[in-house]
Amino acid sequence: MAGTGADMTYVEADAASADEAARLSKTLADGKTDRTYFVDFDHTLLLSNSTEVFLRSARPYAIYAILLAVLKVFRPWKLLGANADFVWRDTIRALAIIITAPWILLSFPKKARAIFSHQINRKLDAMLADVPIEKIVIISFGFRFVIKALVAGTRYEQARIVAPSLFGAVTARQIGKIRMLEEMGVRLDPDRDVMITDNAVDDADIMAHCDDGFHIEWTDAQAAAPMTPGYVPFFYTAKIKRTPGFFIKQVALEELPIVLLAYGLFGWGFSLATWISLGLLFAALIVVYEIGYAENDQVGLKTEEKPKLTEAFFKYQNYRLEPQAWIWAFVLTALAIWILNDAVTTQMLGRFGWAHLGTGLAGQLAMVGVWFGILIISRIAFWVFNKASLRWRVFAYLPLHVSKYFGFALLFPITAIGLALLYAHIVRTWALYAVRRAGGDIEFLSSQFVRLAFLILLVPVMVMAAPQQDLLGQWQTWAIVGFCVVRALPEIRRKMFAR
Repeated sequence: MAGTGADMTYVEADAASADEAARLSKTLADGKTDRTYFVDFDHTLLLSNSTEVFLRSARPYAIYAILLAVLKVFRPWKLLGANADFVWRDTIRALAIIITAPWILLSFPKKARAIFSHQINRKLDAMLADVPIEKIVIISFGFRFVIKALVAGTRYEQARIVAPSLFGAVTARQIGKIRMLEEMGVRLDPDRDVMITDNAVDDADIMAHCDDGFHIEWTDAQAAAPMTPGYVPFFYTAKIKRTPGFFIKQVALEELPIVLLAYGLFGWGFSLATWISLGLLFAALIVVYEIGYAENDQVGLKTEEKPKLTEAFFKYQNYRLEPQAWIWAFVLTALAIWILNDAVTTQMLGRFGWAHLGTGLAGQLAMVGVWFGILIISRIAFWVFNKASLRWRVFAYLPLHVSKYFGFALLFPITAIGLALLYAHIVRTWALYAVRRAGGDIEFLSSQFVRLAFLILLVPVMVMAAPQQDLLGQWQTWAIVGFCVVRALPEIRRKMFAR
């Protein structure tokens, strides 16, 4: 069964839910005015989870997303007994956010009305339009203060809301909704009243108690989509533009090691601080790069007949990167420069003739400024790439990647084998893009083999051009060659032999 709200189409999740929705429509139309309608809130009147909506409103969300992820991994509530996921999980997570971000109690009510407007179940709202508001009871295990903030300014603000406080949620979930109604002085007539819910398990007691219980699982790709979260570094790359697997495989295990191998094994000696600094600078670069990714998607949507866009792109169309991405880029850059020892900072400054600035705040800000300049150049290169027509992008792709990998050379020394690695890697990425733009099948091209082949060709040239460097006698050279071999072999086998 399908119905149309103000501007969106709503369907039930399956045939059983469609039948239940049809039965509910008949019940609402039978003219009886003495019944009360008990309406579940999460995933029923609101097409998402009110607790999740509240938690996602914490700012800066990137920090609290990490906190929530840590809680998800360690699940401390499991120590509190059986069924702890249902009974304790939301309370502990909400307390963790409120304790660390108490300002959320002031900021959430300001956002709540817009969230409810976006997430309201318009079909159910339309079905209940003729029911007097005093005959509607919102009953939920969600937090009362969150629900009241969400429905503020709507007609449901006048409905009776039966929901627990932050500290009462544990007890409410233990005793069930029938007992919760009794303790709050609300009477449900099982022969007359109606219960509407999406969850027949959590609401099993009230569904068994009520003769007219409607179990309807609502779905809508647009309205049920989660509210756009606050800015999180790498979210656009890992969730919208690509996938988490792509981010790990391509960015964390491919691009970052290339930078570390090219710049982190030479010059001022291998050190953990240097690698961490390089990693943070690379993270700042990727954060700014994401702005280019988002711009690329928007350009494709407007100009291409069949743009290559993910489903997540349409789900998170309002996801904002700026100015937060630049703020994160600054923080990551400042931290990267700060952790370097004085000797490295002095040598960096010396490369620009700024040794007189010293290793204090002035010198560090100068280095932050240099890297920010590199980030701006990279952003401009991406802008040029995005604005170029498709036939010219194959040429604009090269300077885009040159700016991505060679900007580090302004701060860190690089040797011949490091240069060879970067050149081979850029050829690899450019060749893959060029073949795709030319209409070729990239599934038949082992780009990892392209990089390995160019590196093997370049190493003898480097050895002959600079025999005094004894490149073949350095373990760093073989570490780089070994990395490229290890990365290439599985793809060579898959694309060139297994097929």
